Amino acid sequence: MKLRDKNNLQICDDNHLPIAIVTNVVEERNAKNKMRATSDMIAKALIATLGPYGSSTIIQDQQRHHFATKDGYDLMNRIEFDDAVARTILDLFRTTASSQVFTVGDGSTSAIVVANALFQALTDETQLEHFKKIAPKDITDILNDLTTLVESELIKMSREVSEDMHELDDIAAIADNNDKDVGKMIADIYRKIGKYGFITMDTLEKYEQDTYEIKSGVEWSRGYIDPIFGNFFDDEKVIYDQNPRVILSSSALTYDDIQIILIPLIKHALNQENAELLIVANDFSEDVVTFLKNNRTKHMKIGSKSPEMQFTAVDIDQVTKESRNKLDDLALLCGCTVYDKNITSQADVIAHPEKYVGYASKVVVTPKSTQVIVPEIITDEYKKKIKQRIHDFNEELIKLSDIEVPTREEDHKIYELRQRLSRLTGSTAVLHVGGRTLAERTTRQRLLEDAVFAGKSALTHGYIPGGNLCIPKILNEKKIAFASILGSKYNYLPIPNTRNFFVYFIDVVKNAFLESYRAVLNNSYMDEETVERTIETCLNDNKFYNLKLHSFEDWDKTAVINSTDTDIQILKSCVSIIGILALSNQLITLNMDTGSYIKKE
Repeated sequence: MKLRDKNNLQICDDNHLPIAIVTNVVEERNAKNKMRATSDMIAKALIATLGPYGSSTIIQDQQRHHFATKDGYDLMNRIEFDDAVARTILDLFRTTASSQVFTVGDGSTSAIVVANALFQALTDETQLEHFKKIAPKDITDILNDLTTLVESELIKMSREVSEDMHELDDIAAIADNNDKDVGKMIADIYRKIGKYGFITMDTLEKYEQDTYEIKSGVEWSRGYIDPIFGNFFDDEKVIYDQNPRVILSSSALTYDDIQIILIPLIKHALNQENAELLIVANDFSEDVVTFLKNNRTKHMKIGSKSPEMQFTAVDIDQVTKESRNKLDDLALLCGCTVYDKNITSQADVIAHPEKYVGYASKVVVTPKSTQVIVPEIITDEYKKKIKQRIHDFNEELIKLSDIEVPTREEDHKIYELRQRLSRLTGSTAVLHVGGRTLAERTTRQRLLEDAVFAGKSALTHGYIPGGNLCIPKILNEKKIAFASILGSKYNYLPIPNTRNFFVYFIDVVKNAFLESYRAVLNNSYMDEETVERTIETCLNDNKFYNLKLHSFEDWDKTAVINSTDTDIQILKSCVSIIGILALSNQLITLNMDTGSYIKKE
């Protein structure tokens, strides 16, 4: 018998041990079985939430408060397993879902339901005859290539959001469980702040109905420089809203800057109780990161006495012109000067620290992004500077608009100027989430965030019809063409008929993606025969079944639409999960009692 086929008890017997050696290694058969079971349990819990007829789940939190949610991501964060292997798989699914939520705001539930269906199909004993001669690495490579082919088709189908943004009413509503009022509100906000603006949320103030206000601000896709800054904050999201201060540096901060720059500016910024500070720089050396991590809350080494004083550090890439523009605009809006070690003298920092410390009304920092909302009241000096910059940008735009056939560089300049004008003239909405209690507002916040991200994603990447039916429709229509492409690339595989195998393989993937849409229809209480007949019509007759209207629509005219990137991210998330699970033959856990061993009598 091969060593890999032996279990731990057999190994101990071969070596004449009277008892089995305890290990935390979970072997292949147990590992795969636990993976399959865990994946099925998670998917079963999430399937019930899908679609307009999906049900809510009542959840008890740690304070024994109860609330109901229909949000799959929120639900998955409440699922727990006692088994260490199951917890590992759950953490993998959570990580994938969080990436999906914070990228496009929707589709995390569908991604996991699809990934589970595909994993079950690929590992089912009845399917082993089809896949037994193909290594898991080849399976994941084929899936990645298929993903590229489908993504290309999704991009071809994609449409740009219209100038009046009317599509956002439907896109945002669908992301918020078909709440038409929310869809209209999110669309109205984006019409006011433009496609370059951003929305932040507030659940602390007591509003029974959702309301919002427009402010100015800047957002970029970089989070805090170390996970330690997210400690003690809900969802690891740092929120400063007690008139936080801001320090901006276009230079990389190094060891030499700690004494001569950082400490004087931090002392000046944190000279009040409950002070909060955001430090933004091009980069931070290891010495500076260590200094900031050690002093992020108490600051005892730099003279502060209150443990409530705290700061967070983030970086902003100064290599690109867009990032440099953001930093310059942020300095104007916050009413401060950007520190540049090539220009700024130490003497000026010591003599006039107030020049280099700006003000914000709210700062939100996650592991992947930073938002700074700026106050409406700044000094007259900076009001004049902002007014002058807006004037200059408008003058440039007028000149560029007179060009009949602009070059690529001129087109990019127009885009850049409109983006900067949007920031300087009010590009931020603060959405106050409504609800009778904090628990209700917090629950609703997750759904509203989905709608916000979905709207932003559609403005950036365009939209497609058909919701979670679009990918299986592409696989159904392009099956022969895709099979031919994959067959040519993988003609070395030890299978008798490569083309037929890939036709079969694409059908397996298609059926896995149909599982999400099938669940949507099942939740509407259709019987199984009607569900399958509806799916066949949608796939073959260029129709889409709109559950809200209970009728078929032409595929190109349906109002059931979502961000193109939502489907792309569902596709990538699913393949990412399959890649990890398919290539894993054993697990090593933290707990000895969950490992693979058998006690002898």
